[in-house]
Amino acid sequence: MMVLASCGNVVLDEEEEGAVVTDDKCMLNVTCAFSQSIGDFPSTRLSLPSVVSRISFAVIQSGKVVWHDEQMCDNDEDDSFGKVTAPLKRGACTLVIFAHNGDAALPFDDEGHVTPANHRVTDSFSYAADLMIDDSVTDVDCVLTRCISRLSLLSDDKVPPAAVSGQLVLTGVSQAYDCVSQCGTSSSAIVKDIPRLSVYTNADGHFKANVNVFIPDEEVRATAVIDFYNASGQIVCSKKMEDVRLKVNSVNNVSGLFFSSAKLSPVVSVDDKWGEDITQVY
Repeated sequence: MMVLASCGNVVLDEEEEGAVVTDDKCMLNVTCAFSQSIGDFPSTRLSLPSVVSRISFAVIQSGKVVWHDEQMCDNDEDDSFGKVTAPLKRGACTLVIFAHNGDAALPFDDEGHVTPANHRVTDSFSYAADLMIDDSVTDVDCVLTRCISRLSLLSDDKVPPAAVSGQLVLTGVSQAYDCVSQCGTSSSAIVKDIPRLSVYTNADGHFKANVNVFIPDEEVRATAVIDFYNASGQIVCSKKMEDVRLKVNSVNNVSGLFFSSAKLSPVVSVDDKWGEDITQVY
């Protein structure tokens, strides 16, 4: 049996397959932090609960998850959030960490992959490291970095009254995240339903939506197709955008005529957030 407690540790019972052998047990102490310059955040350290609400930890040995922990916290003052202690056998292992703002837990599979339900990706951060556990106590300080790309859509034309719902198909992105390799899994397609278009209509009557995605490389070119439907489920209009640039830790802004019949190529811009400056003197 596995027990999950808020901001607590989850350890496999010793009777279960893959459980820790106590005769040769070591302790791995893990402390999480975030990079000092991550996208929208200033160049200062922030408390973990001010950035994410859930953290998943796992240790993989011999191709199998031998220990894992899921923490959730909504208290900015909780000093234990992001800190865990794992009892492990001596030997080589891989530590993987995935932090996010989802409502549900995202457990790792034995390959270190996480797969959000219904492709619902929130702002997410990750970390991975190969470790050799050979001391009685091993301390690891982990710096997590953002691992998603954000596609921001904004129509130049207004949403027509007949359009009440929609569907976005995004090709060239990943359905899951490989925390070991620190990138999305193989290139695929995801489908995002828009059951109520009014939720994604701004005060000026334009369509506006943000979509967080995993991508299989640091930067990719994707294809986005949005179909808009009337109350009877018939397509009112469709918009296809090719060669959409997506980059990890960047907001990728796409605008254009989504509903009009005029042929106008979408305007694509990328809001890059730079990290530390690198200076070289020769």
